[in-house]
Amino acid sequence: MSKQPLTAPGNMACKLGFAVEVTTLKVFRTIAEKSRTLCFPASVCPTVGVGGHFSGGGYGTLLRKYGLAADNIIDAHIVDVQGSEGGNSKITIQALFNSLFLGGVDRLIPLMENSFPELGLTREDCLEMSWIESILYFAGFPSEEESLGALLNRTVSGVPLSYKAKSDYVKQPIPEAALEGIWDKMYEEQVGGAILIFRPYGGRMDEISESETPFPHRAGNIYKIQHLIHWEKERSKVESQRHINWMRELYAYFTPYVSNNPREGYVNYRDLDIGINSNNITSYTQSSIWGIKYFKNNFNRLVHVKTRVDPTNFFRNEQSIPPLSSRVKKTVEEMAGSGLIQCVRHPLHTALFSSKRHCLRTPCTTATFFFFLFPSRASSGRVYSHSTAHPSPQANFEQRQVGTVDVPQVNVLKQKMEVLGITCTDSCVPGRYYNVLCPMCKGGQSMERSLSLHIVQNGDFAMWRCFRIDCGWAGRAFTDDRVVHDRVDKEAKSTRPKTEESLGLVPLNDKIFGFQLITYFRERMISEETLRRNGVMQLSGDKCIIAFTYKRNGLIVGCKYRTIEKRFWQEKDTEKVLYGLDDINDAAEVEGEIDKLSMEEAGLHNCVSVPGGAPKNVSKLSSLAKGTAYQYLQNCKQYFDKVCRIILATDGDMPGQALAEELARRLGKDRCWQVRWPKKDDCSCFKDANEVLNYMGPDALREVVESAEIYRSRIVD
Repeated sequence: MSKQPLTAPGNMACKLGFAVEVTTLKVFRTIAEKSRTLCFPASVCPTVGVGGHFSGGGYGTLLRKYGLAADNIIDAHIVDVQGSEGGNSKITIQALFNSLFLGGVDRLIPLMENSFPELGLTREDCLEMSWIESILYFAGFPSEEESLGALLNRTVSGVPLSYKAKSDYVKQPIPEAALEGIWDKMYEEQVGGAILIFRPYGGRMDEISESETPFPHRAGNIYKIQHLIHWEKERSKVESQRHINWMRELYAYFTPYVSNNPREGYVNYRDLDIGINSNNITSYTQSSIWGIKYFKNNFNRLVHVKTRVDPTNFFRNEQSIPPLSSRVKKTVEEMAGSGLIQCVRHPLHTALFSSKRHCLRTPCTTATFFFFLFPSRASSGRVYSHSTAHPSPQANFEQRQVGTVDVPQVNVLKQKMEVLGITCTDSCVPGRYYNVLCPMCKGGQSMERSLSLHIVQNGDFAMWRCFRIDCGWAGRAFTDDRVVHDRVDKEAKSTRPKTEESLGLVPLNDKIFGFQLITYFRERMISEETLRRNGVMQLSGDKCIIAFTYKRNGLIVGCKYRTIEKRFWQEKDTEKVLYGLDDINDAAEVEGEIDKLSMEEAGLHNCVSVPGGAPKNVSKLSSLAKGTAYQYLQNCKQYFDKVCRIILATDGDMPGQALAEELARRLGKDRCWQVRWPKKDDCSCFKDANEVLNYMGPDALREVVESAEIYRSRIVD
């Protein structure tokens, strides 16, 4: 795996190399055979393999003086999916050890008496031993096993144990009262073999940039907390789950006192509670949930390395780094035609795509080619892709002749459809059919583009139909003064009562998805009490899905679903109302459900959220034009009629300002006020209520909202 420089007093040094399957004990024994005064700053855990340990950073008791194992590696040789091997021939950090021996008891006692006299430390309290003997001691080997041969024993004596581990990083001192509260948790009945280790940082760790290696947890951390609980492996599943639940509760207890945005963790303390790859399929969006926590800004760099070294994702696990999605064949061919890349068929294609041992076989009936795309002389990058041997017929992307069609007239059509929620891009031209997302059913849970849209050749009108069997929404829009003809009668729709049971909703419970969702909200400073008050639930099943219940007079009238990766959809045939409608008094209006919950954390309960997000820009149609985009305002008119002052706390970006303008012109600008989000730094402002809550706290958020100004449009045409 690597060669490490080892030094000791008198500048003795040696270099050693190890394979990935070697354990840390093998490393330490090899070092001890050279000299009992040499060391390497790695783990004291006896059975850890050095491959995973070093690649995760590799910390040990010497990290404050010498840094991590990864900081002291000279060279690493990696083997890729092709079986080729090579070293990067680059010194990461060659730490020059000036001294290992930190001093004996005679030096330690005076230091402790001077700094911590209240401990009353004496010589009898100390054990003095060599570094390699300390490895045996901390690893829990019996004192009678003095021989270093014990380090070669890979079998574990005693009762087999299971364990659950988590990690946290502390950047501000934890209040004394909070530390006292930990004791109450540690004395609970289900604790068993629970351990909390506070591992101090600083020293050498502060001197190394967080971008120097993938391990980012450097300066700014006071210490790391290791949460650990273990129990006998033969215990029942119920008892095992009881220990796991206790660990999750303890982890939740620490939430206000540890790092946030993100809540950081150590990758070698794999914590599957913060998310796993679904069905063994890695995606950038899903993996970033835990990847940012483990690697912070280094995560994106690792994704690009993974894409280059293992583009097929051959090496993977529940929390592996994903490769970026491969290019489509058309794009690849265009790049090849332009001379940017050269395409060759990879020799391992058959092995990779036909082996029954791996989940890489294509579900298509056509043969699949796998391409490695190497740069030509004109290009310095490398791109990877896979594509079918028999490509689908090429779509004709050439612009059709519009002929005598009045382009402004077509734009009027598009604006009318956008009011209905149908997204029309500039590429939508008369005479062609397009599949877009239906604003009524949102394409169901798969977000299928089920709405077939067609603008007739002469541009006089557009028509559409959703082909999802449980939707069927259809209609026409005209360029003249005729109103939009909508074949679905909104008033005549079935108004079947919606209940938690009929929607398949369950409370945020202590199961893995419920805990993951509660943790997701806690990291955004939103408490369980606020979640309960606002009817935030989860969709039953094997997926991690948040359910925001929309209520009027205490009854559910609709439900909006959201994944952690920001995929949204709603129940079909749902009457559009504001989220938090029953809280309207003098109302504050925000752009999303999480911002509404953030307002409550600041004590602002009279807050509602729009159900559909913000538009890209302000519509040029009259605010009186009929449509579904702002139908929720009409549905809630009787509530707004009672309101004297409406505070618009939409996002600070351009879509957020466009939404504020659309709301103000429909609700009446004379009773609208607008929040000005405070400065985040010299170049930008905070984006929304949740950002202010996380960075400045609830009191600051309340003050910002209460300081809202009379509405003045900030939209410039």
